[in-house]
Amino acid sequence: MKNKTEKPEPATPIKLITSTGDINIEATQDLLEFSSEQLAKAINIPESHRSLKECTDKQKESLKELATALEIIVAALNNDILKAKYWLKVPNPKFGGTSPRSLILKGQGQKVLQFVFSAS
Repeated sequence: MKNKTEKPEPATPIKLITSTGDINIEATQDLLEFSSEQLAKAINIPESHRSLKECTDKQKESLKELATALEIIVAALNNDILKAKYWLKVPNPKFGGTSPRSLILKGQGQKVLQFVFSAS
């Protein structure tokens, strides 16, 4: 039995970006609870080319910025993925009462990115 005064071990940090700089798309989708189509829409891939495999360099950079911001959010919440998912879904007064997830889904993730990067 553990001593009640012992601190729990910290959760493992989420890795949405690999050591080689590749984005773990599945983990990013899972954290946002987005389908492939929703994630493609979030980084402004046109409907006619709605595939993450057909990203331009600019879209890949947007996806990498989003993944980095998500890693920061999870780390700020003690690596608790459930808390991060909750934060992403809850309407936030900093975003005019809209949830960060909704902004990202509407292709307005820059507002969330600016908030996260300015707070980190």
